[in-house]
Amino acid sequence: MDTTATLNLQPVTKTEQAHIVRHNARENENYENKDIDITKSHENVVIKYHDEQELLNDQYKDYIDSRNAKLERDFDENKISLEQYTARKQTVKEYLNGSNGSKQKKAYTDIVATVGNVEMIDDFKKVIPPSRWNEFFTKVYDRTARRIDRLDGFSVINMHVHFDEAGMPHGHIDTVNRGTTAKGKPSTTLNSALKKSYGYKDSRRNLKELRDNLDDKMVEDCNVVLNNMHINTRMQLVRLDAVGGLSMEEYKEQKKKEQELKERKQELDVEQDELEKQKLEQQKQQKLIELKQREQAEREAEQNEREDTLTNIRNHVQEQFNSIKHFVKRTVSFFGLDEKFQNSVANEWMEYPVPREKGGFTKEKYTGGDWALTAIHENPKRFTANVVRDLTTPTPTQNKKKEKDDDLER
Repeated sequence: MDTTATLNLQPVTKTEQAHIVRHNARENENYENKDIDITKSHENVVIKYHDEQELLNDQYKDYIDSRNAKLERDFDENKISLEQYTARKQTVKEYLNGSNGSKQKKAYTDIVATVGNVEMIDDFKKVIPPSRWNEFFTKVYDRTARRIDRLDGFSVINMHVHFDEAGMPHGHIDTVNRGTTAKGKPSTTLNSALKKSYGYKDSRRNLKELRDNLDDKMVEDCNVVLNNMHINTRMQLVRLDAVGGLSMEEYKEQKKKEQELKERKQELDVEQDELEKQKLEQQKQQKLIELKQREQAEREAEQNEREDTLTNIRNHVQEQFNSIKHFVKRTVSFFGLDEKFQNSVANEWMEYPVPREKGGFTKEKYTGGDWALTAIHENPKRFTANVVRDLTTPTPTQNKKKEKDDDLER
């Protein structure tokens, strides 16, 4: 009879290992795994091989004690403070759980052993009565667990054999990794445990060696148990790719991955929709920004135009002011007034009466340009057409200044 035999190894932390043990012992009433039939959970079997704490102490205690002793020496010699000594000192449990800010160490390996696959259930039932499956699988997986325990790199804590899940019964073998580093220090990793068991530097080769060796041994153990049960059948190992089947663990893992891919696709669809919304919102915001920029540019252009207009007006007024000032000073000079008086009138900082043609002054007082115009009106004899033209014609100095200003503007 053809059968498959597989071992799946998963390195885990203490937290993960404790969760697996609780799950394997069916300590919960509700399970994510819908393949569990709790009405059959009483058929499950648990076998204890070693005390977990004794295994951990045997692997790590000497190493932890030596580290703590060095810390104590450093503290006694004042190389470290009390605070540093207290913070760095560890127990085996603290070391594995990742105290002092380090991560939890994957010091355990959960090994799932499975003989047969979901496509072989009917063939097994023809050979082994279902009423004797508990006896058969428990003895086969027990022999497998003891083989693993004899490897240098692993020590088995316990094993749970499950008969309450769909598919073939399988065994969860809970182990402590017993590897060492190149310097002989205890190592927590699965690779170091495999290397200590088989000796190769290539971890993949060590893993293949374990699978090839123990898969064959599981089938040998099946035949030994069948013989002891007086069942006249022999089994032979076939690889999964040869029969196209899946072990229960691999079947569940495949379904899990399919569900994860489905959920991930849904998440990606939601993310894509959200990205599209964000893209549309960004385009909308960009258009608003461009609109605001155009409006700002238009406002700035209008502001610049207003400023240019005001500048031109100011320049024009200034030119008019200068012309009037010049006109006033020339007008005042015809009356023979002193220079101080001329400047005062021209600068418009005081009020003055206008001299009349027949003598005397007006009662009203005028300033600046009004004074000059009124003076011409009140005393026209002093102002012939030539004189008025002369008064209103810019001086050569003013012409030069205007030409200079025009050059600057150009």
